[in-house]
Amino acid sequence: MYKAPKFELFTKKVVEIQFTGSIGVGAYLTLVSSLITFPFRILQLKMIFGEEANNLVQHGWFLSGNSGVSVTGVPSGDNIASKESPNPFFIGKNILRVININIEVKEGRQYIKLYTYNANSYVYNINCSIVIQEL
Repeated sequence: MYKAPKFELFTKKVVEIQFTGSIGVGAYLTLVSSLITFPFRILQLKMIFGEEANNLVQHGWFLSGNSGVSVTGVPSGDNIASKESPNPFFIGKNILRVININIEVKEGRQYIKLYTYNANSYVYNINCSIVIQEL
């Protein structure tokens, strides 16, 4: 007699990684996630551009096997949005920019980096996040 295998339902981990901080006038800043040890899918990028951003604050998302950053420009790694967009950096003013994206990262031991450039004449507060799901 056939016996069906036991059905086991398990949910894959979904994590929203928050990136917050302050960036000085004319400065570059890269915030780095903790080491992500499992393969994952990038589901969504979220960036809040306040009124004060005035299209002069630029965000870029990178994926890298190391946690290294640069204080004078773009960090090492692959730009997450470069395959889909002719301009892989995001700007805005008074907007919550949500980018639905579906990128698989099959190798573990990766870092996500948020690069920000502030061309404003005052300090800017960063408020961004990225949503990932375990593969």
